[in-house]
Amino acid sequence: MPYHQKLSTFITSYIKENHISKSEFAKITGVSLGTVTNYINQSTEPEIIQLYRISIGTKTDVFGYILKNQSLDYMNTIDRVRECKLLLERIEEEITGDMIKNLDLASMVHEDLEKEAKEYSDDDLSVALARCIKNYVHTKKITYSELAKKVGLDKSQISQYINGSNIPSLQVAIELSKIMNIPIQELIGLKIKGESELDYIYSKLLEMEDKLIR
Repeated sequence: MPYHQKLSTFITSYIKENHISKSEFAKITGVSLGTVTNYINQSTEPEIIQLYRISIGTKTDVFGYILKNQSLDYMNTIDRVRECKLLLERIEEEITGDMIKNLDLASMVHEDLEKEAKEYSDDDLSVALARCIKNYVHTKKITYSELAKKVGLDKSQISQYINGSNIPSLQVAIELSKIMNIPIQELIGLKIKGESELDYIYSKLLEMEDKLIR
């Protein structure tokens, strides 16, 4: 499978470019050293949960990279979120609490970015997957059995995805994303605020800070 080679190339390149060891890569991603080694050697089938962890740990759209579709760079926005929050803190030091409440932009940053800067966990994957499946079935007005048939699975497997007791293989996740017509990244919950929106917020915060220090 081409996924093996692409994943091996990504891990090898990331380790080299960041001047870290395989052990350090394993630590920042939460993937065992043995699994990392197997992925580099292309001796193990990539698992969706491990790809999810690697995406989180490296802040890279690994799915987009290995599947050769458009890289959505969702994870890169986490850094921008943190930059926005730090910038907002600097602004708040310069003005009063009453003034900050009157700024719609600042209010939006407080309410929205706090949610976006959360830490991801394996549970987020299961929750997002279950939500996407439920939404699709409800929107299309079909049964779980009909969805299972489309994917080539048993209804019991779909039920396991919904209750979080099982996670699909990479190939099944790819098939589900095709059927639902959504990116696999969205299917497993890696999508956060669009980068263009965050860049806009960041630029406006810079303008606010500039005006205050003049």
